[in-house]
Amino acid sequence: MQALAPEVRELRRQHADDPSRLRSELAKLYADHNARPLAGCLPVLLQAPVMVALFRVLASPRLAGGPNILLSQRFFVVSLAAQWTSLGSVAAMLASPPGLLVLALLIAIAATSAAAQRLSPQPAGQEQPARALVRLLPVLPAVFGVGLPIAVLLYWLTTNLWTLGQQYVLLRL
Repeated sequence: MQALAPEVRELRRQHADDPSRLRSELAKLYADHNARPLAGCLPVLLQAPVMVALFRVLASPRLAGGPNILLSQRFFVVSLAAQWTSLGSVAAMLASPPGLLVLALLIAIAATSAAAQRLSPQPAGQEQPARALVRLLPVLPAVFGVGLPIAVLLYWLTTNLWTLGQQYVLLRL
């Protein structure tokens, strides 16, 4: 896809006023070079069922008719079931160990997501609105993570750190 970036940019410039022609020309270009722009989505689609099941296990207070014993465990002094939204006011959230831990985890998740994004190769010929949206993506886990248990946030951070390390090693090799 990176090798085709100049051609994609030229096609976008040539057919800026005709979106249907642009789509057909891009499809022809990709077919001629045996490129599949959505091929990068395949690993995510394969992981999705496992991720959904894992998130469900980490976030559900009850499993198979009984309590979720994982969420009764502690991470240092904080319950893995603790959520920032269940701590009350913002002042109470920031004054309690669970609130501070959740805040630190959310910041770390956003930072590792941003770092992983910077290491990733950027799609070719991306338009301005798409670039702006891509820049916001690292913040989304932190926004959605506010209502999730600490167990999910720890998993998310671990996954981000693993991905970051993996990308760093693969790009260096």
